[in-house]
Amino acid sequence: MEIIVLVKQMPDTYGDRKLDAATGLLNRPVGYRVIDQINERALEPVLSFIEKRPVRFRTRFEGC
Repeated sequence: MEIIVLVKQMPDTYGDRKLDAATGLLNRPVGYRVIDQINERALEPVLSFIEKRPVRFRTRFEGC
């Protein structure tokens, strides 16, 4: 059995946020990506499942 979980990475919202005065857009540091709460909830049952059974587990991360 193989389980594949698709996970969307989100920009970290806990850091300092600044608006670009010229464009009015939010400046986000490129390197800070986190998994949002919805995806964490999706991973929890999968991880508990694979702890009990021999399965192959892969993730695929997509940026936003």
